[in-house]
Amino acid sequence: MALALAGALRYLAERTGALPTMSQAFERVPSARAAGTSRVEVRRVTALSPAERDEAVALLVAAFDGSTLFQLAFPDPVRRRKLVDLLFTAALKDALRWGQVEVAYNGRIAGVFIWYPPGLYPYSALRTLRLLPEYLRMLVAAPLGIAKLFRANMTLNRIRPQVPHCHLGLCRCR
Repeated sequence: MALALAGALRYLAERTGALPTMSQAFERVPSARAAGTSRVEVRRVTALSPAERDEAVALLVAAFDGSTLFQLAFPDPVRRRKLVDLLFTAALKDALRWGQVEVAYNGRIAGVFIWYPPGLYPYSALRTLRLLPEYLRMLVAAPLGIAKLFRANMTLNRIRPQVPHCHLGLCRCR
C-alpha cells in the first residue's frame, strides 16, 4: 500500500498540467446528475461551525474505521473510533489553517476532501506543536498504537517524493 501511495505521489509531482479543482473534477462525474440524485454543491471552506466540524470528522472516522493500519494500531473498535476522531479533528484543524478543505453539501455534508499544496506537508515542527494537546491525549490513551502510527508515518515520509508536490490528506464521500 505504501508503494502505491508513493507512486501516486510521484505521479502527481511529475504532472506539468494544472490539476482540476475539486468542483471541476466533480462536475465530470456523470452519475451525479444522470441518476437524478439531489444536486451536490462543492465548496472550499476556511472555517466550519462546531456542528459542521463534528459532522465532517464523523464522516472521515466512518471512512477510515476499517483501515488496516488503524485496526492494527487500535484493535478495540470503541477506543479506535475515539482516537481516530481525535486524530482527524487535529488534521481538519490544521488543514483549515494551512491546507485546503473542500466540502460537498447536499443538505448535509456529503463529502470531505483535505489536501495540502506543495511545501505544506509533512507538518512543520511549529504546526506539530500547535496540535500537541490532541496528540498528547492520543498518546496517553494508546501509547503503543500511536507508536505504530508514528512508525508508519516515518516510513511514508522516507519514500515521499522530495520534489514539491500536492499531498492528499483525507478524502471521503457518502
